[in-house]
Amino acid sequence: ASFFCSSCGTVQQPGTNCDHFEVLNQPRQFDIDVKQLEARFKSLQARLHPDRFHTLSQEEVGVAQEQSSAINVAYGVLRIPHLRGKYLLELLGQPIQEGDNHVDPALLMEVMELRQEVAEGGPEVCERVLKDVKKVQQSYEKQAAAEFEEGKLSEAKSTVIALQYYHRIEEACVENL
Repeated sequence: ASFFCSSCGTVQQPGTNCDHFEVLNQPRQFDIDVKQLEARFKSLQARLHPDRFHTLSQEEVGVAQEQSSAINVAYGVLRIPHLRGKYLLELLGQPIQEGDNHVDPALLMEVMELRQEVAEGGPEVCERVLKDVKKVQQSYEKQAAAEFEEGKLSEAKSTVIALQYYHRIEEACVENL
């Protein structure tokens, strides 16, 4: 995505057909370098922050705000693996929809048990569960990367759904710490 005019340097209107990967100059794939993503985000925000344009017209400030907002949204989606996977599936024409039955019943049982354990346990339980959940998430992230790369979108969809479930457990753990 081009944020500035190459000849005069003014902030340009956001592109209407740019996806989040393009906005942050990332490859359109599940497996991305999150540190590089964060660096690109910070660099763009530093250059496009609306406060830098306070001496310009209201229109130019508004354009900078739109660009800054688009960058924030893109970063918010791409930095979280299950959101990145869900977004990538949408781009590839395979969105996760309500009622998708791509979930292993054993996974659902495990998730329910973990959620109950978190709800009933104290901070020590949450710390242990959180540590275990992080390991499981890393495994699913590697699996999703391979499935996307191999074009196995049905399998990738199931893996992304599993990542969503584990992300919810992670959030519940953090709330209880």
